[in-house]
Amino acid sequence: MVLRASISKIVWVAMSCLLLLMGCNAKPNNTARQDTTPPIQAAQIPGDLTYQDVLQKGEYVTAVGMSPSEPRIWLGTHTGLYLSANAELWTLLSEQLAEDAVTGWVIDPKRPEFIVVGTSSGSKQSTDGGKTWRQVGSGLPDQPNMNLLTGGRAANQLQLFAHVREEGIYQSDDDGKTWRKWADLEQAVTAMLYLPKQQVLYVVTQDSLLHTDDGQWEREEIPGVQQIYSLGADRTEGLLYAATDQGVFCKDAEGWRLLEAQTPEKLIMLGAGWGEYRLVAVGESAYLYTLHNGSWKKWESS
Repeated sequence: MVLRASISKIVWVAMSCLLLLMGCNAKPNNTARQDTTPPIQAAQIPGDLTYQDVLQKGEYVTAVGMSPSEPRIWLGTHTGLYLSANAELWTLLSEQLAEDAVTGWVIDPKRPEFIVVGTSSGSKQSTDGGKTWRQVGSGLPDQPNMNLLTGGRAANQLQLFAHVREEGIYQSDDDGKTWRKWADLEQAVTAMLYLPKQQVLYVVTQDSLLHTDDGQWEREEIPGVQQIYSLGADRTEGLLYAATDQGVFCKDAEGWRLLEAQTPEKLIMLGAGWGEYRLVAVGESAYLYTLHNGSWKKWESS
């Protein structure tokens, strides 16, 4: 959503047992395993923009998340992809994306220099941490307008899913080089998230929350919720979260439950965090927040 704001049964049972022990509201264990992938090199360039500069240049925030290797926030906008830097500054990742509305990105956890982005003109790929880009996407329709991109590494492959406006959902398992039509959906899709641990794709339409189960769409409900703004997941546990009109909910083995952490304002957009930052979020005011040690805190660089 723009801010104007199957899984095998064995794997699922094992994960369910773990989630029952942990729970959505458990504070992260800072001694737990952390991501050990090296930092993305392009993220080391110095910042020269304030957050207000990014909002003015970017026009709208289209996606948010943290690097999988360090606590840097990535922001997709209508004029490229931006990264938080030092001294409360930000930087444009690449001039080659400056004319694109970047609506999502997937970084391969085993190859952190490998990135695929979804844009208003299709998909682009970088093999050097975002310094240079090339257009990819054989099998996509002419002039594909990707409004959502999600994915992750499952079955030893990078699985990518993209929603193309007025076309449906496309899937790629060869790093975005080729795509195939995966599903038709009559309704507009406003949010989409793939959970690689469960190998499940979640989709939010105008009036439904859907997920795949053995190739079939299943509808599910979040109690008391009328509208879902976005979906997110933390990398450590792979739990699913939803930003809604009633607050942020988490799904564990017992179902959906409202997070105990009180939100500072209505949160519109969620993204994966890193390390002790379980989630990153954009509020209705465009301020940035992280879920840190069980509480929502304003991001220092915002």
